Amino acid sequence: MEGTPLAVALAVVILSSLLCYPVAARVRRRRNAGNAVHKHGIHIISDPPNARVEIIALHGLGAHPEHTWTGRAPSPDSPSPPAARTWPFGSFRKPPAPPPARPKVHLLKDLLRHDFPHARILSFHHNSDWLVDSPVTTAEEIARELVADFALHRSKSKNIPIIFICHSFGGIILKEALSLATTEAREIVNNTSGMIFLGTPHEGSHLSLLGAIVAALSGFTGSASGVLLSLKHHEAQLSDLESSFRGSIEERKRTHDVTIISFYEERPTMIFKWLSLGLIVGRDSARAYSSKHIGIDTDHSGLNKCSGRDDELYEVLRRELEEIKIPDAPTLNSNQRYVVSTLKAVKGAAFNSNTPEAMLQCYPNTRVDLLKEIVSWAMDPRGKCIFWLQGMAGTGKSTISRTIARTFDARGCLGSSFFFKRGENDRSSPEFFFTTIATQIAAQHPAVAQEMRHAIEAEHNISDLAMEEQFKKLILQPLGKSHHDKPPGSPVVLLVVIDALDECANEGAVKTMIACLSKSKTLEGIRLSFFVTSRPELFIRLGFGADEVRDDYATLVLQDVPTQVIEHDLSLFFNARLESIRDEFNRVDRRYKLPNDWPQGTIVQDLVAMAMPLFIFAATVCGFIEDTRNGGGSPDDRLQKVLANKAQSHTSQLDAIYLVVLQSMLGENQEEHKAVIQEFKDIVGVVLFLATPLSVRAISGLLGLRAEFVECKLDLLRAVLDVPSDEQLPVRVLHKSFPDFLVDDGKRAKEFSISEDDVHKNLSDGCLTVLGNELRENMCGLSGPGEERKTGDATLNTTILSSEARYACLHWTYHLTKSKTRIRDDGPEHQFLQRHLLHWIEALSIMDNSHAIPGLIDDIKETLQPANSNELSMFLDDATNLVNANLGVIDLAPLQIYSSVLLFAPTRSIIRQTFRSQIPKWLPFLPHVSLDWDRVRQTLQNLDGVNSVAFSHDSSLLLSAGEDATVRVWNIASGRSTGIYKDDDLSVPYHNAIFSPDSKLIVASTEHGNVRAWSTESGTCIARLDSLPTSSRDRPYDLCTANRISFSPDSSHVALKLEGFNRGSDSFCIWSLQSGAYTIITSPQDLSGPITFICNSTLAICGCKDGSMAVWSVNSGELVHHIDAVMGRITYLCAQWDMRPTHTGAFAVCLLSGLQRDEGREAADTSARGPGDDRHSRITLNWDIAEDPRISLVAVLDISFPSGSESNFELPSTELLCEYKSPRGTQSLHQILLSHDTTLIAAVFAGENTITVWRTHTGEIKQVLEPQLEDGRPFILSPDWALLASHHFLAIDIIRLTNQDEDETASSSKNTGYARSELSPNNALVASVSLGSPVRIWSTETGECVHVLKVDEGVVGANFFGLKLAFSPDSEVVTLLAYNRHYDRSGIRLWVWSAKTGRFMWSPEAYIGPLHRRLRFDTSFSSDSRLIAIIASGGKQVLGIWDIATGACLRSLSYVGAESDTISDFAISPDLRIIARVFKNKDEIEICSAITGTVLKVLPGTPYEDDNENWKMIGVGISSDSRHVAGPESTTLSLPGCTAMGHRYFVSRPGTSTPSSQRTRLVLPW
Repeated sequence: MEGTPLAVALAVVILSSLLCYPVAARVRRRRNAGNAVHKHGIHIISDPPNARVEIIALHGLGAHPEHTWTGRAPSPDSPSPPAARTWPFGSFRKPPAPPPARPKVHLLKDLLRHDFPHARILSFHHNSDWLVDSPVTTAEEIARELVADFALHRSKSKNIPIIFICHSFGGIILKEALSLATTEAREIVNNTSGMIFLGTPHEGSHLSLLGAIVAALSGFTGSASGVLLSLKHHEAQLSDLESSFRGSIEERKRTHDVTIISFYEERPTMIFKWLSLGLIVGRDSARAYSSKHIGIDTDHSGLNKCSGRDDELYEVLRRELEEIKIPDAPTLNSNQRYVVSTLKAVKGAAFNSNTPEAMLQCYPNTRVDLLKEIVSWAMDPRGKCIFWLQGMAGTGKSTISRTIARTFDARGCLGSSFFFKRGENDRSSPEFFFTTIATQIAAQHPAVAQEMRHAIEAEHNISDLAMEEQFKKLILQPLGKSHHDKPPGSPVVLLVVIDALDECANEGAVKTMIACLSKSKTLEGIRLSFFVTSRPELFIRLGFGADEVRDDYATLVLQDVPTQVIEHDLSLFFNARLESIRDEFNRVDRRYKLPNDWPQGTIVQDLVAMAMPLFIFAATVCGFIEDTRNGGGSPDDRLQKVLANKAQSHTSQLDAIYLVVLQSMLGENQEEHKAVIQEFKDIVGVVLFLATPLSVRAISGLLGLRAEFVECKLDLLRAVLDVPSDEQLPVRVLHKSFPDFLVDDGKRAKEFSISEDDVHKNLSDGCLTVLGNELRENMCGLSGPGEERKTGDATLNTTILSSEARYACLHWTYHLTKSKTRIRDDGPEHQFLQRHLLHWIEALSIMDNSHAIPGLIDDIKETLQPANSNELSMFLDDATNLVNANLGVIDLAPLQIYSSVLLFAPTRSIIRQTFRSQIPKWLPFLPHVSLDWDRVRQTLQNLDGVNSVAFSHDSSLLLSAGEDATVRVWNIASGRSTGIYKDDDLSVPYHNAIFSPDSKLIVASTEHGNVRAWSTESGTCIARLDSLPTSSRDRPYDLCTANRISFSPDSSHVALKLEGFNRGSDSFCIWSLQSGAYTIITSPQDLSGPITFICNSTLAICGCKDGSMAVWSVNSGELVHHIDAVMGRITYLCAQWDMRPTHTGAFAVCLLSGLQRDEGREAADTSARGPGDDRHSRITLNWDIAEDPRISLVAVLDISFPSGSESNFELPSTELLCEYKSPRGTQSLHQILLSHDTTLIAAVFAGENTITVWRTHTGEIKQVLEPQLEDGRPFILSPDWALLASHHFLAIDIIRLTNQDEDETASSSKNTGYARSELSPNNALVASVSLGSPVRIWSTETGECVHVLKVDEGVVGANFFGLKLAFSPDSEVVTLLAYNRHYDRSGIRLWVWSAKTGRFMWSPEAYIGPLHRRLRFDTSFSSDSRLIAIIASGGKQVLGIWDIATGACLRSLSYVGAESDTISDFAISPDLRIIARVFKNKDEIEICSAITGTVLKVLPGTPYEDDNENWKMIGVGISSDSRHVAGPESTTLSLPGCTAMGHRYFVSRPGTSTPSSQRTRLVLPW
């Protein structure tokens, strides 16, 4: 009997298996048939074009996605039977065969789709089968599929409210989906307006356990019980889900109500018609959180099936759906929001913006034929892509534009609109034109927005690209991709309206815009057309006349419309408006009323004749007649004033009516006229010349007048101004002809004429007054210095900073420059800045305008009065330094301007000294900072690799050629990128790029022979050259990397040097930008310097390395002349050239290096040329040399071609203007550069980071510039020689240089060179020195200069470089070390003073040296401050040791190494007994005795190689106790707080060799 239970259990399993097998086979067949037809995911049932709500249905567990929503219609002659009964967790039964006469009724397709025609109806199909071949899945996994599929579906359409209908397990899936912590899930929650649960087991079901048992028994057929077990009654998993779901719904209800309705069954479920399973989901379990509960007389499976419209379930369901509140308008989906938030759109540019003119449209029954013609053109699939409506001012172009925009918006065919307006910042600029068009299209067309988002994510700086690139990537390509599947015969119509194109401030950009618009003809599947209006200005006519546009536009001239048509429209307008004026006037209870036939007779015809063809005249006249507040009187009185001017000509009619309007406001009192006119000028002048329109209240704030007074004055001018009743809305001019009338030098407006300069001056003063009253520290009440600013100016509401103050922050400098005022020291502007500079910067930061600060300061600099603004100029320069050094911090946290920014400003900073009282008092001590600013003006970062840089010819812009195949233009004042130029068909890096002389063109080249030319005005690539031979990859270091490319003066041709094209000689290419033709020219000699175009760009001249010059014909490429330089018996190794074109030829400077005397050489013939030689000439250099190979010769030449043309070529005359000696030689000289005005020459000496400037005609050293660059980093000078740009791979440094016009003997307040400073060890003193100044000792406690220490010449002359200051360890002695570059006294010089008394102590009698080649030198004191040593290296190493007290030289040794043993670094021990040195080409450290010079020990070392530069960066140091030496090591241990960049070291004891495994490794954060 013990085996009986086991046998019974086994029998039950076998019997169950036998019963399940045929059922499983049938289930498989049915499921496979269904899956072949119905795929999983979102299925669209209904998709009306203007859907207002989205209904999505989710079926239950294991249900068929179609059958589950399908019921049976009742028989015609019998009542509706109960709905079919099914197994709750699947189809585990044999359903009864339906009567053939009863058709199927689908809840979604047959009922909801017809009763809710404005709803998009969807069904989500998922595989949640649990019986037979079930997938291993969970509700959360299905929920993630739902969210992903639904988000993808909604990304292609606008966001409309969502209503979910979920049956049973479908409700659990929905709750899981809405509880997911993903962006897509949150967006679905935020758009959900209703949820209907049909028998959803929120608390589980008791039958789920029975289903799990069945699944377990049939496990061999692939059944799974996991999902069923998760639905057990009161399952903890369901409780957690309910909590998450409640949180999501509560968050949604904060912004919009969500309707939740729960349906529950009231009948038990029956199987086999006799076995009751009870209620599958009871009432308590079916009730969702915060829901309405409705019971239905059906079982569980009947809750999702209806027999027809009169079915009880459907009647209730339809009623509840209709009562769900949904938002009126669709919202933007995630793609649309991304595009709109990423791209900048110009406010007020759209036709329906909140502006007064937005409501304008053609009067009914006017312009009928014209509007029909425009509509017909736009809808014609074969029509031109542009319609240009042109007409003179006042002919009604803008009104027609708004009417067309409104018409196509109503049809759903308006893509976007842009209404230009002169004088309104962004509305008059083309900068954000295409981004505005793109955002409007994206907001209307979700599918296009999706493609735009892809384009933006692929090109993160797309807004900085050239206009042509923006149009292609933001508009053309997204439209093409989103409509590529549309049939070509019936394209989608999309119209863009562009009004007042003539009011765009950039004429060059307008031509590019027109060219871009014409490219829309290439689109397929969509007709993108542009309706453009403008005055017929020349630059617009040229744009439409371009070859690529000429055949792509239709045009119509408004004034050419038949006269009778214009007269008819004007007559309709006058009749309707005057009738309205009469009725409005008579509506008021008064004795006098206008007759019903007013105006009588031919008055309307007279008005029409006066107005022809100007609709603005008609609008102004009616506005004047209607506005009885201006001058009083009845409409008829005012009409008579208008008619009194009917004798005027058409051209002056508008002026006449403006005068009538203005004279009417004067009143009868003649004595008050002058005051009234002045008030008019003050108030209306502000309205006319504001940078952006302001409200009445803001205008009154700027003027210092009461708002009521200003509003009363403006009310009198409603005929010409729009004065909104809402005080928050801006006042605007109705038509641009009114400002033109008032500012025409008084000829038209007479006594009412307004001076633009005076208005701007008043506005500037008013802005400063407003700012002085409102600006203060922490005006927004931020919690502390570290709090980041809020985005935009939302935080600057009217309770914090008024609208006029916000306006003043941004625009007071604009009005200052426009006023043409010259400001001076201690003037109101200077006083304002001394009190409120930091407050002003704080406000601009909070307003998200930090990037504008440098430009605003530069605006102020432009207004300085040269003779009386020295202090203000230095103040502004210091402010520029402070802002440029801290712009990132200021932008992030505004209050840092008062703490870290001010705190870490240099000691001598004028801003720091001015605002010292605002440094936080809670700081326990102030940090030690430098005395002065470094010279880095800007650092341009976030670059993808920089290969070269170039300045524009006015030094205001910088060009960078990038590794990312782009060329960028930077505004030097603001540090912002103003344009990115690229060619999508070219992916290789650009290595050289330059501006044309007028900065209107850019040419860039790659090392693979590709050249591109762009227009900076339009951003269009105007020329391409891809057939050049490939140049060498070796790119030698040059002063100006752009000397491989040069422009002709007229920008018509480009010369490109081809390096390594021919072996043994150089070649260059002359490329015509107009024709695209090019000529390759081979030079007989190696070229040196740039190719220079001369003689009206007909000839090209270049210097050669042998000292000669060659002249070629630009057109033919032939060598037409050759000029040799002869120096008697002197030979030379190398010649370097630089040239500038002149009116008759070229001005050249040549530096001849490596001079040698050759006694065996015969003296050269000094004649100009030999007999019969018509292609050569000769110039003789008369200078002779001593035996000094370090000396070089500088020759200044003026080459003049008498004919000035190659067509009538005559031999040039070459005049040697002057010749003089260079103080340096071949080994150290790197390159020379001639200034643009040919008065100065700059020379770069390799390894010294210095630039020596000579005067061209005298050879006198004017100044020495030390940019303080990293050794070997390339750099260029700006054309004005005020800036230097140095670049490395990921950033560009822009460095200020000394003013070239500054005299060497200037006072110490304006140094002619670089400055050095040193802090004493006891922190009590600071020593400073600069070229052109003596050494000064400053007290750190008082900030006063306590000693002025003079050198031999009084000040440190321009012939010195490498200034080094040092204090002794006891702070008693200060020294200055410098190198004299003078050729006959070159060497190191030392001066020693008492730091306490300032007394000069001694200086060595002889110069130490001379040295050359990568000179390095330094001083070192003994630890007891008794001795001082100088150690230097540069081809050889020297050491000198002196007694500080007596100046006696104790040791003078010279350690001379082999020629290749270049000393890379050295150090001397504090006891002055040991010297450690390393060599660039040796992997070892030498330890030497400073007493005898003997090498004591050689330590091995592994040099560190930099992967970018591929040269060894090595160094050496000795510890303070003289017991350890540190040298290079490649494998290091990085300590906390140290960076991985810099020199790498190991530590070992001198005289011993430490095994590598025992070395201590450090990284010094240099």
